[in-house]
Amino acid sequence: MRALLVMSVVFGVVSCDCGDPPIVTPREDCANRVDDDRDTFIDCADPDCSMSPSCVASCVDLCADGEALCEGATLLRCALGVNGCRDFLSSTACDAGVCTGGACAPPPCRDQCGAGTTTCSGATATVSCVKPIGKCADWAMPTPCPTGQVCSSGRCVPPSQCMNQCTQGATRCTAGNALERCVVLASGCTDWSLPSGTCGTAGGGGGAAGGNGTAGGGATAGGGATAGGGATAGGGATAGGSGTPGTLVFQRIPNILIVDDVTKVAWHPSGRFALLLTTTAAVYKYDATSRSIALFQNVGAQRLSDLDVAADGSYFLVAGPSALWRVNVGAADALSVADAGLVSNGTVAAVAVEPGNERFGVITRGTSNINYLYTWQPDAGLSAPRGYSSTAGAMSLMWASPTFVLHGGSPGIITSDGVNAASSSTWLLQTGNVMGNGWPASHGNPGAAAWQPNGEYGVLTGWSSNKLYVYDGAWHLATLPGVGTAAAPQAIAFRADGNRALIVGRVIGPGTQATVIDYRPTGRAWDEAALVNSNIGSFEASPWFGNTSSMHLLDVAWRPGACDEGLIVGSDNGTQFSPTNGIIARFYDSTDVDCAP
Repeated sequence: MRALLVMSVVFGVVSCDCGDPPIVTPREDCANRVDDDRDTFIDCADPDCSMSPSCVASCVDLCADGEALCEGATLLRCALGVNGCRDFLSSTACDAGVCTGGACAPPPCRDQCGAGTTTCSGATATVSCVKPIGKCADWAMPTPCPTGQVCSSGRCVPPSQCMNQCTQGATRCTAGNALERCVVLASGCTDWSLPSGTCGTAGGGGGAAGGNGTAGGGATAGGGATAGGGATAGGGATAGGSGTPGTLVFQRIPNILIVDDVTKVAWHPSGRFALLLTTTAAVYKYDATSRSIALFQNVGAQRLSDLDVAADGSYFLVAGPSALWRVNVGAADALSVADAGLVSNGTVAAVAVEPGNERFGVITRGTSNINYLYTWQPDAGLSAPRGYSSTAGAMSLMWASPTFVLHGGSPGIITSDGVNAASSSTWLLQTGNVMGNGWPASHGNPGAAAWQPNGEYGVLTGWSSNKLYVYDGAWHLATLPGVGTAAAPQAIAFRADGNRALIVGRVIGPGTQATVIDYRPTGRAWDEAALVNSNIGSFEASPWFGNTSSMHLLDVAWRPGACDEGLIVGSDNGTQFSPTNGIIARFYDSTDVDCAP
């Protein structure tokens, strides 16, 4: 009889009322932030909610069908999740090779993108290009756009501002041999997909259709362009092996538009173009595809002092002596200017964007060695000035990395004060305090400033010597190799991954050489031995026609992209009474297979 009862219960024929209520497992409420069914999954993370309207509505597609990414040696493909949205959920281990460009391939890997650049992943997310130390550059995991925005040309914008980037159905092969397709995203606009295999596979190949997703961009207002091309000249660095930095090659860009010095250069994050400043109020645009220059327009009425670009590439912030302007970047890279505020105290010396933020730092040089610091943001404009006393006038500034331990997590701006004396201070934005950095008496005048991206040190150039001043909480003195004290380094720029930098300075002897120092560390720590003399030799000859009496290379910037290249700008070879055309030079690594001559 006992066995019969058990069997009946199993098959649901007999029920027993033993006085206790039956145990009922509660269902998951998908919108109350409580683990109702006690399975450790809450709301939309619970598989029971995969079809709940509240959960389906709250998720966004982080990729499009056919797209793939690499995470170490694992290939991640776009797949439909239980919440009804797409993500990189399907994984395959690349056991027999490496994962590169969204595919398993035989080693070695290849750079798939330019470190620091961005592109779209699906219609509502962006991905950034990262280059780990000793590895190849590739696209990282996606970041969703803010609610209500879509991705277009690698940045999040309101849906009304998305633009077609290519012709639907077109394909293109990247420099890393990965296949990208032109697709219509859920936003309704076309854009280039993430890699969907290697070129030469089934369905691959094909030429890319035009559009603003390709290099180049639309014409700007005013001005004409010079002819492209330009003569090249070798550098002085030793050639590197596979994966090792090699000889720098320098190519003069023809310039018949800019009379007198070219003082500043900054690249758009797309790498399609750069903006140049001069000794006047004019802004010029350099097109990376044609390697030519066009006048954009005059901004303000006085000489412009500095510029930097917003992380999303939507605008450049340009500074004059007492005012700021936005140079907005629109469809097809068309440019327009808007006022961005008047500076109340001091003369603007430099501006710099905070990495990963929309905030800029602004430093001005006042009188009686009182300098002023500001922040500027698109919505708030300029902050109230923060004055600080220094033994010297301000020249530049840099944002310390958020991981810099001495700041205790507070954002910090480090100043370079090198006019008529020498000093440096740090502005802790969290407290508003400005504190001295203990500038050693043995150090000279600091000039340009650059913090190693995501690193633990910054570098100030010794503009009146041949020195660098490295700051990691303490000061370290470095001497530029192969050049004398007249080298006068004017600018320093790190590549986006922080693993290479260039320092440029004066045209000096013996002979006639333009100072270029290539910094090639093998790790993330500061390494003075990694400084390599890469001067442009025979600078008195064609195509440079330089002299050692008055000429300087004044600024340098790395182009975002797969190739190790960028621009150097500098002074002309004339006098203030008889100016000629300023120097604009493209540099590139001769051993980098992604660099075109």
